[in-house]
Amino acid sequence: MTSSLFESEKQVANILRVFSYTCVAMGIYVFFKFLINSNVTGRLYAYQDGKNEISILFFAASLYFLFREKKSKLNLVFDFGLFAFFVLVIFYLRCRSALAGYLVPVMFIMISRDKKINRYRIPMIIMVVVVGVLIAAVPAIRDYFFKSLISNGKETADLETFGTGRFYEINVGMNLLAKNPLFGVGRQKVEMFLMSILVQYGIIFALPIFIFATMPIYPAFKYDFDEISFTNQICVILGFSFFFMGIFEELMPIGPGVRTYILWFLVGVNYFKSNTRLTLKHTLQFES
Repeated sequence: MTSSLFESEKQVANILRVFSYTCVAMGIYVFFKFLINSNVTGRLYAYQDGKNEISILFFAASLYFLFREKKSKLNLVFDFGLFAFFVLVIFYLRCRSALAGYLVPVMFIMISRDKKINRYRIPMIIMVVVVGVLIAAVPAIRDYFFKSLISNGKETADLETFGTGRFYEINVGMNLLAKNPLFGVGRQKVEMFLMSILVQYGIIFALPIFIFATMPIYPAFKYDFDEISFTNQICVILGFSFFFMGIFEELMPIGPGVRTYILWFLVGVNYFKSNTRLTLKHTLQFES
């Protein structure tokens, strides 16, 4: 039987490592080239060439450093430092969907029974408390959080602004869906993934798209989370996170472009490994 590049968990983890360190280099370049001296409280973005795309890449890489095994306290400090760096860069980029996506890994840390993951509960709680205190106590940070990040530099901020216009998108989507709920109304732009596929394809044809889009999270329902491999764990957490980001993005978690590449790469190779093991098992049974 010929060997494959993706049969070994170590090989897949190495590719994930290369992706993540590449994002570190990208993050350093973007931060010092575009962000460090930018006006983060204004309405103009310092980095406008695909800020959401690059933020999603940084989000994925940050989860690698957050959840990979820490062999020493030095590794722990190093990985948390890179995680914090990515969060800082995403704050500067003001990608609200990526920042909202961090709610998913926080939830995993809080509910996981895996000792390697739930040991981060106390540090995560401390981090959240510290950020909350800084927002409440430091006027500059408070102004940035509410005036720049939440309201995008607008003078007034209401519920629609806080929701980045998604209540309006839902209302428009529901009106369009009502015209043809079963088969949809064709090409329409609705900045919300689930509403977008329902409007365009209707309930009947949106269902297979929905099933495909949720493929990354299947292992979470088939196995105990602490029983699956590290790359599968990252795949599941990214799958849930990207699907949650679909509240704010029309094409998440499927695309567009390279932003979700690492998720579907992991889905593909883990599916390949699973089927390779299954085929080998059946072959050995047949030969015996």
